Amino acid sequence: MFDENGNLPPGFHDWSLSEIKENLVKNFSSDSNRGKLFSGYCRLRDEMISIDLQFEHWIDGSFCTQKIKPNDIDMLSIIPAENIEKLNSTEKNKLVSCVNGPISKEQYCCDSYMLAAVPENHPNYQLFHKMHMYWYGEFGLDRPALSRYY
Repeated sequence: MFDENGNLPPGFHDWSLSEIKENLVKNFSSDSNRGKLFSGYCRLRDEMISIDLQFEHWIDGSFCTQKIKPNDIDMLSIIPAENIEKLNSTEKNKLVSCVNGPISKEQYCCDSYMLAAVPENHPNYQLFHKMHMYWYGEFGLDRPALSRYY
């Protein structure tokens, strides 16, 4: 599944939670910390589900390589802005804990960030598109210029 550089093939890999576990956790030795990282990701995901959010996760970083002991899971949550606007203050605080890099890394082992998605006819669409392309570039390339999983 991994190439000679230890990376997944380029492009999107539309995997279910069980496929992520199978491909990025179970296929590694038991002395890897991948199980702990995956457990943290599952807790983060469950927290987001508990506040009734629709979201898409892009997962990247060394967790998506053959590295035996990655430090964390790099991730981006893409969430419709209209869903975020409907959250009450308690729910917004839960969301912030899930997508605030340093906080989410400590609580969930995920260096996690968020992008609020808006439709093409929205006044902020150009900004959304620019940020979407920024994250696409961040998650789409390894150093130096090797495609990565997201």
